[in-house]
Amino acid sequence: MGTRSCYLALWNAAVKFCMEYDAEAFKENLDWFRYLPAPGQISDEEFYLEYCFVVLHPGVSTVVAHSVWDRIRPILDQPLPRIVRNEKRVRTQLLRMYRNERKVGYMLDTARYLVANPGVGRRLERMGREQALKYLQTLPGIGKVTRYHLARNIGFDVVKPDRHLTRLAEVLGTTPNELCCVVAEETGERVGVVDYVFYQWCAWAGFDEVGEVARAICAAS
Repeated sequence: MGTRSCYLALWNAAVKFCMEYDAEAFKENLDWFRYLPAPGQISDEEFYLEYCFVVLHPGVSTVVAHSVWDRIRPILDQPLPRIVRNEKRVRTQLLRMYRNERKVGYMLDTARYLVANPGVGRRLERMGREQALKYLQTLPGIGKVTRYHLARNIGFDVVKPDRHLTRLAEVLGTTPNELCCVVAEETGERVGVVDYVFYQWCAWAGFDEVGEVARAICAAS
C-alpha cells in the first residue's frame, strides 16, 4: 500500500470513528468547515469572535476552551463599537466568567484595534495567504501555530499544525501539511476539512489509540 493509500486509509478510519462517536456534532462541524466563506466576506464582528475563540486555546484542553467559550461568547457577540464604548463593563463581565486577565486584555485590545481599523477580512484577502499569516501573528495572543488556527477559521484553506496533527504526522514520517494536502487531493475536500477531521479524531479518541491505528496502517503498507 503506497503513501497515498496509507493516508487515505487513515482518513477513512478517522471519519468512521467520528461518525460513530457523535455523528450529529461531527456532521455539523464538517459542514461548517466545508462551506466557510472567503475571508473578504466576513464582518469585523465575525472575525473578532473567531479571534477570541482561538486566543482561548493555548495552554488549556479543548474541553476547557469550549466550556469557557460557551460562557463568554454572549458577552463578546455584539457590535465592536459597543464593546469599546463599554470596555470597563465588558472587562468586568469577562473576568467574572474567565479569570485570565492577560487573555481578556488581548481581546479588548483587539476590539479597539478593529474599531480603529475596520474591514479586516477584506484586507487579509487582498494580502494573500502568506502575508495574511504574518499579519495575524501580529495580533495579541496569536502565535506561530495559532495563526494557522485563526486563518483556517476565517476562510483560508490552511492546515493547523497543532500537537495532535504534529504527533500524527510524525508517526507517518511526514508533516501535517503534507498529510492533509495529500488526503485533500485524494478526497476533493478542503485541507482545512481534513485538518479538522484528523484533529477531532485525536481529540475524541485520544492520541494513544489514534497512534496505534496509524502505526498499524503504516506497518501494513
